[in-house]
Amino acid sequence: MIAPACKRDQVKKHGHDRHGNQRYRCVLCGITWTDEKPQGQLGPMRIPVNTAKLVLRLLLEGNSIRSTERITRVHRDTICRLIVRFGDACRDFLDERMRGLTLTHLQFDEQWTYVVSVAECTFCDFAKFRRLAFYGPTEFGASRWARHAV
Repeated sequence: MIAPACKRDQVKKHGHDRHGNQRYRCVLCGITWTDEKPQGQLGPMRIPVNTAKLVLRLLLEGNSIRSTERITRVHRDTICRLIVRFGDACRDFLDERMRGLTLTHLQFDEQWTYVVSVAECTFCDFAKFRRLAFYGPTEFGASRWARHAV
């Protein structure tokens, strides 16, 4: 083993740190260090992989974070960290694999919104905005409204 600071190979074991990791000390310069433990698939998270899969599967099926917490007995903060970790991994995967695509059209389902030009409907005129939202485009003319999937 080579000391990371002085780059010498004369080292000896020097006890353990508070987490149980082996400490080493350079015989010549006295610098101490610990080797980092290799991290698993979930990085520093200590939950089993099968439990993490179950949490993500329940969330994908439409369960809330709190109901997933009750079912799996995994704390909601851990569930939120798992969601962020999984989202980052998905983003990295898609950034790596989805290159050079030629798309002719995109389709997004189940989210319909009405879009109004900002000049005709400002948030200052809240009453007009509420009327437009309540009655829809047929009452106030469909030319100002465009319905499209987001």
